[in-house]
Amino acid sequence: MIKLHRHNPQPPQGPGRYSADGREWYDDAGQRWHPVIEGQDTLVIELEDVGAASWAPAVLAPLISQFGNVHSWFVGHATSVDPRWRTYRITSATFPRVHAVFDDVLPREAWTPGMAEALDELRRRLEAEGWLPAGHGGREWTYRYVRPRVAWPSDKGGASRVLPTNSARR
Repeated sequence: MIKLHRHNPQPPQGPGRYSADGREWYDDAGQRWHPVIEGQDTLVIELEDVGAASWAPAVLAPLISQFGNVHSWFVGHATSVDPRWRTYRITSATFPRVHAVFDDVLPREAWTPGMAEALDELRRRLEAEGWLPAGHGGREWTYRYVRPRVAWPSDKGGASRVLPTNSARR
């Protein structure tokens, strides 16, 4: 049985774009500009077995799964200065992965079907949601990102404005 964990609250930031000067974020869904304020979120992508948020279930999953076949996903672990969502996760699609208890993941060419696609889709999603690449860790999937903090309507001191219909702003 796979147990999914509920996600912590997270910013409502979906796809959009920054203004040319980087001082505003245009939210595609809400069709509004929001000011960028002081602070930023940081995110690191990690590979995890689904339902194994700690080391014990991660070690046990291959033992109790038939033939060591478990479902995995890439998880972006984000931290924020905003007290409403100090930490939150952004996950990729899941994919089956066969591995032994203490194995290491093979080079990208040997990844299981769906693994590369899940990472690529997660990275595209992160970039569409305003995350900016900031580095790379020791594994092929440990990308690091930062995202300037956006003032959402409930933030004090941050107001959004509706984009005029005839605006050519980018």
